[in-house]
Amino acid sequence: MSKLTGSRARQERFCNEYLLDLNAGRAAVRAGYSENGCQQAGSRLLARPYIAARIEELQTKREARTQVTQDRVLKELAAIGFADIADYAGIEDGAEGQGQVITLKNTADLPAEKRAAIAGMRQGTKGIEIKLCDKLKALELIARHLGMMRDKLEIEDAREVKVLFHIPRSKAAAKKTRENHADLVYNKKKG
Repeated sequence: MSKLTGSRARQERFCNEYLLDLNAGRAAVRAGYSENGCQQAGSRLLARPYIAARIEELQTKREARTQVTQDRVLKELAAIGFADIADYAGIEDGAEGQGQVITLKNTADLPAEKRAAIAGMRQGTKGIEIKLCDKLKALELIARHLGMMRDKLEIEDAREVKVLFHIPRSKAAAKKTRENHADLVYNKKKG
């Protein structure tokens, strides 16, 4: 790509900055746009077809360069989310009079996707401790990726609601307002 100048150079910086955190407002500020109105500038830039195409091109190049793809990340999360403790340890009958004992599987014998779920291992006072990665967090991230969870509450209602605030002019009026519980008056327009 030839050396860019002026607004094209700033737009190219925006594209690269956007890939850092996928936040258009912060990317706009880091690319040199004013903090006042940075959200609007970021939204306007993302709406431009050539900016969107450039971001997609940069994402594809990064994917090829790093070999980090959505599929790879999802597989790693699935390895964590669907890990089973029986893949790492088992309960067996011990020697006579010893009761049941926990036996650990050799990590060298575990497939890579099973080892990916191990957050850490250490020799403790009571033996070896194995800590697996957070299953619930991994499952939550998978569910979000698949659209099974929504962060925003969407309300569809055609009615108009007006909220009127009564601000008393004196302490006596404020006391009377509190006594009457008339702080808010709702006037619903029938839809």
